[in-house]
Amino acid sequence: MKAQNLVEAIRVFDPREPLKGTELNSFYVNRPDNPRTDMMNLLQSMGLHGDHVKILFTGHTGSGKSTELNKLAEDLKNRFFIIPFAAQRSLPIAELTYVDVLLGMASALFKQATEQDVIAQAPAQIVQELWGDIAKFFEQTIFGAAPYRKPPPDAEVSAKLNFLAIEFQTKFTNEGSTRSDIRSRVEAQLGELIEKINNLADHNTFAKIS
Repeated sequence: MKAQNLVEAIRVFDPREPLKGTELNSFYVNRPDNPRTDMMNLLQSMGLHGDHVKILFTGHTGSGKSTELNKLAEDLKNRFFIIPFAAQRSLPIAELTYVDVLLGMASALFKQATEQDVIAQAPAQIVQELWGDIAKFFEQTIFGAAPYRKPPPDAEVSAKLNFLAIEFQTKFTNEGSTRSDIRSRVEAQLGELIEKINNLADHNTFAKIS
């Protein structure tokens, strides 16, 4: 809904909040020399053929970076499996480390990959083997001896992994001692975490999602 007065207009143009959802559709304006088209073409021409694409997209606070990325995700949602991840909202920025970033990316990927609408399109064998392996990694390596809520014993492996990813996000964001324990444990086995991320991200399960 469009602003009816100055107070509502200021809220809509709050530089701390990117446009998304219905507000993105209502208020987004394509600006001259917008790099979004170039990014979209690069992703479609190379990313859809299996090439790894890395793009550095920078700008000052409030310049519209996140809004442009939201628009890019909207334009590509039918061609790519998109994982939204905002480190500032999900991780303790004041003490952020590279391990935290990888853990945050992993949990966002694992959580979204085990949502029901994705599971419905995944081969049953993949659910049992790949996601079961990741769930085991969560329990033994990421949590280890740290206390955490256990998933229901009769849960499907995909629901179990989804539960663990949500539990990790909650504890890692809110509990400093747990965060420190997890960080030191995973840092010693970072290669394995990266392997789990790549196995799931590169697997052809997601090539079937459109």
